[in-house]
Amino acid sequence: MNNAEKKFIDDINSIKMNDEEKSKTERIVFSYIENNPIKPRRNLSIFPGFLFSHKAISMYSIALLVMIFGVSQVAADALPGEFLYPVKINVNEGVVKSLSITNKSKARVYADIAEERLIELEKISKISEPSQEIVDDLNTNFKEHSEKSHEYITKIKEEGDLSAANEIVSDFKTALDAHTEIIPEVKGHENTVNEVSIQNSKLTELDKSIDAQIASSTDQSDLDEIASETLENSEKKIKKLDISLKKIEDASENTVEAQETLELAKDVIEEIKDNLEKGNVKEAISLSDQINMIVNKTTTQIEVEDELLQFKKDENNSGEDLDFK
Repeated sequence: MNNAEKKFIDDINSIKMNDEEKSKTERIVFSYIENNPIKPRRNLSIFPGFLFSHKAISMYSIALLVMIFGVSQVAADALPGEFLYPVKINVNEGVVKSLSITNKSKARVYADIAEERLIELEKISKISEPSQEIVDDLNTNFKEHSEKSHEYITKIKEEGDLSAANEIVSDFKTALDAHTEIIPEVKGHENTVNEVSIQNSKLTELDKSIDAQIASSTDQSDLDEIASETLENSEKKIKKLDISLKKIEDASENTVEAQETLELAKDVIEEIKDNLEKGNVKEAISLSDQINMIVNKTTTQIEVEDELLQFKKDENNSGEDLDFK
């Protein structure tokens, strides 16, 4: 066994799952067993033996599933430069993209992956100064996924699903706004901020186009449907912010501001409902859009900042000296 092979085996053996990952893997495996029961069948070979039986093949499939899914679960938190990062971006994200069938789901997935690249940059810069190559790769990947998300949002808009297009644009745009304020002073960060600004500008133009289409609509049933969906989305986002605030252990100035935003949002929800009762549908939609952006940005900021804080604590406790060069 040469040194490269030995290193590969050592890296595989070093992969460990935490309790949450183990529990999730266990649920997946038992679900697989339940949905794929072993049925008594004749041997596949003229030679009797366990090796060639359907039972053996099924058991091997389960073992393979456990191995692949276990590695995939651990890879979900991998960072650029780490051993399992290629699994994360090529396998995990590839599977998610393959399972996205509708334009709506594709727009969401690509936007989420684009945001993940920003989170990764923020995490690694908390530990050490990343190499310019890593920063450039993250920027390129962010740009590619952002533009694919724009492409699918445009298709949703052309299909006439203005409510869905409006929600995804709002969520993606406010996420980028939040990260623009969070991205730390690291080598190459100017390029990242610049690229985020470019993509955000494209989203702003798309958002204006959607708003104009909604404002010019004369179909009352369509407007009522959009108003109902945007109100529902607003209430979901407020609930998410409320839950996020309750989970945060270390209070900060941002969490205090977030609590104030939450109370303001609840008041605006009542104003939206009042407008709907009076028939001011377009005004209700406009208010929902505004509160969605404010709440979503606040939620993203406190969640990411809390995640970065916990990540830094975990790395300090691990005692490992990580270097992302």
